[in-house]
Amino acid sequence: MSTTIVLIALPQASLYFAQHSVAAVLPLLHSLAICDQSMSTSEQLGIGSPGSERVEAFYDALSPTFVRDYVHGNKRVARQFQFFQAAVHPETESILVVGCGSGEGAHFVATRVAPRARILAIDISGANIELARTLFAHPRIQYRKSDVLTDNIDGQWELILLPDVYEHIPREARRTLHAAFARLLTADGRILLTIPSEQTQKSLSDPHNTTHRRQVIDEVVSLADLELLSGETAGRLTYFAIISVWQSNDYVHAIVERGADRSGPLRTIDLTSVKGGAQPGRSSRLIRYAKKKLGLASFAKWRKQKRVARLARTIDN
Repeated sequence: MSTTIVLIALPQASLYFAQHSVAAVLPLLHSLAICDQSMSTSEQLGIGSPGSERVEAFYDALSPTFVRDYVHGNKRVARQFQFFQAAVHPETESILVVGCGSGEGAHFVATRVAPRARILAIDISGANIELARTLFAHPRIQYRKSDVLTDNIDGQWELILLPDVYEHIPREARRTLHAAFARLLTADGRILLTIPSEQTQKSLSDPHNTTHRRQVIDEVVSLADLELLSGETAGRLTYFAIISVWQSNDYVHAIVERGADRSGPLRTIDLTSVKGGAQPGRSSRLIRYAKKKLGLASFAKWRKQKRVARLARTIDN
């Protein structure tokens, strides 16, 4: 089977590609790059009630936006990474990332948070997986195209990460997901979630809402829903924080933890910042200040643009 490469134009970035063996996906990727930006991706694809194939097509078409986020930055993703740093212990050895997107989050955890962890990063989108393998390849990360609701995933995992994923699981499929997590988690395993707040998700149905756009599946996730997740995975909801990213109280960071119903000697996960362990010191604050004053953030953005352009030239040749 032949493979086709499509180069997609992105604002202030050079060219990037999405590679996929299913020819039908390629026009969708192209249409995303040239379409009227006032339209949502679901409007472009004509998606109504999605089956798994339409869900995959939606996220294949959404894939180029990850390159834009990588180059230009995304406040939501930045806060997500801060949460991972505060909640994931450096000695974590096995991590499952569900809905890895471009792979940027998995790569961040592998290189900046858990330097010994073996990571399996899955996504329903083949375009996302190809993007991850190209931009964020790492010897301890395996990227795999997989649907967590239908495919068999092996192993036992200390940590399962859902970076803005749980709200895109159909409500009627949540028990299936919970059963899979109950099987995949170790005895003291944890689930880390970042999700839009309940009020943010409800605002998606407001025709005047211009901040957030509805995806192919967008469910409201309440505190009660997270309690159900914890109960059906034999865990406890040990952390729940409503944070403000673009608007007041628009996102939630949460942790479901097994073993939290018993007390005993301190474990490694008890030494993370969210459990009362060490907080970022003065040196890290100074580094952030220096980056802001010296313009290092702009330099980092320029380096990312050059990297994307270099990858595109390599593929084009």
